[in-house]
Amino acid sequence: MLLKPSSLLLVSRNTSARNVLVAHNPICKGRLYSRSSSESMIDRATPRSHHDLPSFLEHAERVDLPTSSPTYVGTHFEYTALHTLSRYGLSLSRVGGRDDQGIDLIGTWKLPPPFDERTLKVFLQCKVLVKRCGPNLIRELEGAFAGAPAAWKGRSTLGCLVASTLPTASLRGAMHRCKMPMMFLSIQKDSGIVRAWNWNWAAREAGLVGLEATTRFGTTRDLDGSELQESEVVLAHEREVILPHGQLLGMEGLDLVGPATQNDTS
Repeated sequence: MLLKPSSLLLVSRNTSARNVLVAHNPICKGRLYSRSSSESMIDRATPRSHHDLPSFLEHAERVDLPTSSPTYVGTHFEYTALHTLSRYGLSLSRVGGRDDQGIDLIGTWKLPPPFDERTLKVFLQCKVLVKRCGPNLIRELEGAFAGAPAAWKGRSTLGCLVASTLPTASLRGAMHRCKMPMMFLSIQKDSGIVRAWNWNWAAREAGLVGLEATTRFGTTRDLDGSELQESEVVLAHEREVILPHGQLLGMEGLDLVGPATQNDTS
């Protein structure tokens, strides 16, 4: 489509070509390029004022954001999850904003060998809770599939619920019955340690066949030097740990593989 001379503009160096087309092409003024659209959500992922946990902490101190405020608590947990899951091969960006379509983090998951380094699309909802997670959160996650960007639609996209508490049996049951590929992760709010990792049959069929979650045990030391038992969830193939990359921060002797966590694979 050719633009009429009257619609041509002088474009500054800081103005993107797409913004010009959106402003002056009637076809582009519709829902596809609206602020609340999925494509716009990707563009604004991770605001410039902070992009990870250290930069957020600096931002919070600079603007005097109360550490007890919902914004602080929620954002802190989102960045904690982002950092933790990077050790498991997930490359994520924080979305943020009022019109985030129910999605807090979005990105890809590159699985290591022996999974042929296949890459899955993922989006995550992060919840800081006091009580265990109930099945209502699975219904919320189902709704987020509809608001996901076009490139994040399809059977190779996993919707993930990340919570600071453990799941109830009813949540696992609801996830198992869901036909959409889903995962549940419990991540400790302060330490970032993964305590539980479950997925449903649809997620298995989307690319997780042969992957299993198991618990790895080790010891860490308290401030007074005394030893403490600690554990984290790891991902394995044929009982060989393949993720996460590196060992749990501050832990020693992580060589004992414990019982696998319950996953909905049947």
